Amino acid sequence: MKTLRPLITGAALSALVGIGCAPAATPPADSGISTDSGANTEASTCRAPTISEPCSMEGCKFAPLTLPYCDGTGTFDFYGQSFCSARVTLLVISAGWCVPCQQEAAEMEDQIIQPYAGRVRVVTVYAQGVTRPSVATNNACMGWKNRYNLTSHMVLDAAEVTSRYFPNQAFPANLIIDGDGVIRHRVYGTSRGLQSLKDQLDALLGQ
Repeated sequence: MKTLRPLITGAALSALVGIGCAPAATPPADSGISTDSGANTEASTCRAPTISEPCSMEGCKFAPLTLPYCDGTGTFDFYGQSFCSARVTLLVISAGWCVPCQQEAAEMEDQIIQPYAGRVRVVTVYAQGVTRPSVATNNACMGWKNRYNLTSHMVLDAAEVTSRYFPNQAFPANLIIDGDGVIRHRVYGTSRGLQSLKDQLDALLGQ
């Protein structure tokens, strides 16, 4: 199934107005633990940035966040051992009401999570609920995980603390983050199904 969203990278962020699944109004934001993959066996300079450092642009450090797993079993620390041990992390931020998010999620397990297991850690952030606007909930988040049989880390962002990464509610927001916590690639929506993400992952893994 192909997604319908255009490819938009960091260079075009200033032109973002109502892209992806963005509604006119600003709605409020809506688990499961996967097998751990993407271990980084090389020395890493992964460290949480200072308050003044985080930004959403490519080349910036990802913000130091901690989000709860959707099943309530604990939290995922974006500068904890699990995050920093990954050579590459793919962060997927989705909303339950977003049709392109649904299309992407339907392909994610077979096209990225399983084929890249052991090389890329996938973290799915469920940021908004099944209706627009609605707050994300644990039940809706678990429903998303189960509906698409996702084995990625599945975390809840009911307070939308990741909103800097989906400006104008541009869902799905996909960020590729290296082992040092640096955002290497960012795209809102997908092109050619998930092929654009796979191309970027292959390029980074090949470095």
